[in-house]
Amino acid sequence: MRRTFISLCLVLLPGFSVIAQGQPPAKFVVYGQNIEERASSRIGYWRNNVNAGIGEVVISYGRPPWNSQRSQQMEQLKGTMWRMGDNYWSILDTNLPIRLGEMDVPVGLYYVAVARSKDGNDWDLVLIDPDESRQKGLDSYDVGARPGEIPVLMKTPITFEPNQGEPVEKLTILLKLDNGSNIDGRMTISWGNFRLSTSVRVKLPEHTQENGKED
Repeated sequence: MRRTFISLCLVLLPGFSVIAQGQPPAKFVVYGQNIEERASSRIGYWRNNVNAGIGEVVISYGRPPWNSQRSQQMEQLKGTMWRMGDNYWSILDTNLPIRLGEMDVPVGLYYVAVARSKDGNDWDLVLIDPDESRQKGLDSYDVGARPGEIPVLMKTPITFEPNQGEPVEKLTILLKLDNGSNIDGRMTISWGNFRLSTSVRVKLPEHTQENGKED
């Protein structure tokens, strides 16, 4: 009976079972399985006369907190890419064509990252092919760890502006139209003492005007 009890313990306790059976260490680990904080920002258009949507542009992302370690990481981010979020990929999903900085972006879904030049002076907003990323089994962590393997579709310069106010405690990405316009605006990425931004222009269908109403 005592031998049976010990044998049962070795089977049920993973640490003991590996030692007892002489199995090699696991080749992978499982992660996630919890609720992760994400946020989204969007620009949407609606037809009032028929009570139906025209389309929308959405950015969704994880919200890492800012701290001294993050500050060091961002300062050292040179010659590589940053996943522009936390945990799962940051995603741009648009069912309207847009011009983002110098990029003409067709309708579709894209993974998003930020790249910094080797000298640290220049920044780019990067759109990544999600289909090829899935085929390769890539995780958003690979953006910084294996930038050469990331299937980049297009990129555009993005403006860096030091944040002169209080540090932004959690990553905040905002899509917002300019005052007086319903098609032109900016995407702004704020985190800690960093602020990045680029222009956005939404290309509405021909049967709509700039004010979002039908002709």
